[in-house]
Amino acid sequence: MSTSLTSPSPTTYPQPNEDEIQHSPTKYTPYYTTTSIVGCRGGQNEDTHHSQTSFLPSIGHYTCNAIYDGHGGKTTSEWLEKHALSILHIHLESSVSKPDDTPGFIKAFREAQNSWQTQIPWRGGSTVTICLFVHLTNMTYNLTIGDGRWYYFHKTTSEILQVDKIIYDFSSDKTFHHEKSNAYNTIHQINHPITRIDGQPNPTSLINTLNPGDLEQYTCEDENDLYEWKSWCNFHKILAFPSFSHNCYRMLDGPQCLRVIGDKNEMVQHLGVLEIFPINPLHTKAIVSCDGIDSQSASTPHTIGKLLHSQEWANQHFFDNHVAVTKLKLTNYPLPNTSLEDKISFLLSSKKFQKLDADWKAGVQEAFKVLKTNDYTISTFLAHYLSARMSDDNISITYFEFH
Repeated sequence: MSTSLTSPSPTTYPQPNEDEIQHSPTKYTPYYTTTSIVGCRGGQNEDTHHSQTSFLPSIGHYTCNAIYDGHGGKTTSEWLEKHALSILHIHLESSVSKPDDTPGFIKAFREAQNSWQTQIPWRGGSTVTICLFVHLTNMTYNLTIGDGRWYYFHKTTSEILQVDKIIYDFSSDKTFHHEKSNAYNTIHQINHPITRIDGQPNPTSLINTLNPGDLEQYTCEDENDLYEWKSWCNFHKILAFPSFSHNCYRMLDGPQCLRVIGDKNEMVQHLGVLEIFPINPLHTKAIVSCDGIDSQSASTPHTIGKLLHSQEWANQHFFDNHVAVTKLKLTNYPLPNTSLEDKISFLLSSKKFQKLDADWKAGVQEAFKVLKTNDYTISTFLAHYLSARMSDDNISITYFEFH
């Protein structure tokens, strides 16, 4: 079989022979649907996506669902859409000896990330979010590079699954074990300032020498923010501090998310975090998405579950923490028991909304047009509903389950 790490297209996978497939039948039939829209952001949709089920003799069948959120254009996200999973497939073939070879999976994901970073186009960057399911073991391997999201829910109740996770951080080579943890990810960005524990001001210039103990002098109100900042400094072996720019905290005015494939001229990390846990596939449904899913408080992990469970809940709670209420101070909006069509129509016709720019109007108008048809997939409903809640980014959502 081929050992090349460059694949011109996902269709060039080495093909197993019929005997191999017959001796390792797929246990489950995957179902997935993806919707990717510009939303209220306007301009070019820089997101891409890819879903497929593949086979390797050492693993059996496995299913991948991936979202790539491009930054500075879609050159890198389009390259990843064409090549990321095929390169991962080649590394899985060379590194994984059996379906439950967790160290082999970790090695394959590490080598794939290095291959992506080496081969991607020079211009632009992209987050990478991949959910991989192994049919023979019911294990999931969920890679996050950047600020993409994934969530796993109980298929009937839509409650967030509680799972025992192995979390492997490729940047620090550290493994963490979390018991009874929520089955969704933490993301690689900083949302709060980093400050000195002793109250003294932070250095104002980049410090190119990182000494042992330097990072322990600092704190942050958010533990994940502090971890990501320390990870960034250790990776680059420098001491720098995020500054508030373009409505978020950025390192050296780079992308908000600290980890990304590409952006070779920027100070970013190309190594992400892999979260590993089993699921009962017949009782599980899941979402993988870009960060537009919760921009401007359009959703939370718990409300995504509610939206999956009941469109009536979605209708009744449409204006809950809606940016039109919290920031535009919209009042006298329709009561919860009125139709979703009436609520969005009211939003579109309000004087305060009419003062917004064309991108906001186009995003909500398109959502209104789609949602009033009542003829859409789960992913289409979610994407346009969240656009109507005025997420200010592209929205790409893949919904998947197994039968």
